[in-house]
Amino acid sequence: MSFHDAFTPLLSRSRRLAYRLLGDDDAARDVACEALARLLEHWDSLGHDLDHCTAWTLRVTRNLAVDVLRRRARERELSEPVLHVADTGSELLLRMAILDAVRGLPERQRRVIALRYLLDQSQADVARALGVTPGTVATHASRALSSLRAALEKSGIRPYPPRERTERSAVKVTSMEQVVGLIGTDQPVTAHITGRQAPLVFIADIGVPAVYRPRGQRPPRWGEKSPDTLIGAEFDCVVLDVDDEYHPVITDALTGEAAERFNRRQEEVSELRVGQRFTGRVAQVLRFGALVDFANLRGLIHVSDLDPAVPLTSGQAVQVEVSRIDPRLARVNLRIAQ
Repeated sequence: MSFHDAFTPLLSRSRRLAYRLLGDDDAARDVACEALARLLEHWDSLGHDLDHCTAWTLRVTRNLAVDVLRRRARERELSEPVLHVADTGSELLLRMAILDAVRGLPERQRRVIALRYLLDQSQADVARALGVTPGTVATHASRALSSLRAALEKSGIRPYPPRERTERSAVKVTSMEQVVGLIGTDQPVTAHITGRQAPLVFIADIGVPAVYRPRGQRPPRWGEKSPDTLIGAEFDCVVLDVDDEYHPVITDALTGEAAERFNRRQEEVSELRVGQRFTGRVAQVLRFGALVDFANLRGLIHVSDLDPAVPLTSGQAVQVEVSRIDPRLARVNLRIAQ
C-alpha cells in the first residue's frame, strides 16, 4: 500500500485517538498531522505494511499527546505565584554553601540533584535522562540530600526550616490530562480493584479505568491466598505510565521504610542481565507458575515455561536463567536453565 492510500484512514484514526486524550479538536488535529508527517519520514523503513504502520502511528500519536498534556501541566505550574525570600544576603550565603556541598557529591548524585531540583524534572524524567530506574533516582536523591544536610551543618550554616510535611490525601482522577500529570509523582490515587486479567495484572478504577500491577513478586496483599481475594479491595496507588490501550498503569504507593526497601530491590533487579544463571530454591508453586528465591531476590517461572512432566515442589533446588526484567516493578521472570 502507498502512503497516499493509507494517509486518510490513518489521519482519521490518529485524530480520534488524540482527541480522546486531549479533549481539544484543534490540538488533536495538530498532533495527528505531526504523527502522519513522522510516518512519511519512516514510511520506507516500516515496510508499507498497513497493520504495522497503524500501530506505529498510534504509538507516535499517543506519545505526542502525552507531551502536550505534560506541557499544559508545566505551564500551569509556572503560572503559580512565586514566593521571594526577604533576606537576600542570607539567601546568597546559603546558595554558595549549597553549591560547594553539591560539588563534593559523587558524579551520579550531582546529576540527580541538578536534574531533579535545579531543572525541576520529575523522577521519571530524570530516570529516562540517566538511563536508570526511578527507584535508583530516589535512592541517589535521598543519599545526596543527606550528604548536603550534613555538609551544611558542618559549615555552621542552617538552611531555612523545612515546611511541615503533610500527608498527601489520595485523589480520584477524571481525565487523561490529570493522569499524565501524575505519572512519576508520589501523589496517591484511590484505586478500587474490580477484576483480574493475568496472575499479576488487575483491572482497577481510579475515576477512569486503569490497570493495577503490584510491585515485586511477593504478594503481601493476599499472602498465601488466591490473588482473586484482592478483587473488591480499595487502597492507595501511584501512576506509573499509560499503556498501549490508553489505560493508566498504577502500582502500590509506598512510603518510609517500605519505599526504601523497594528502592534497594529495584537497584538489585536493574543490575541483572537476561541470560544470567543462578542456583535457586522453589519458594512456592502456584497455579500460574513457581516463585523461586535466588541471589536474595525472588522471580517467577511462568507455567508456560514449566514442563508438566517434571513438576516442581516447594524447597526444591533448581538452576534458573533470567528471561525478563522489569526494574520499575522490581519483577524478574525466570526459566529453567537448560
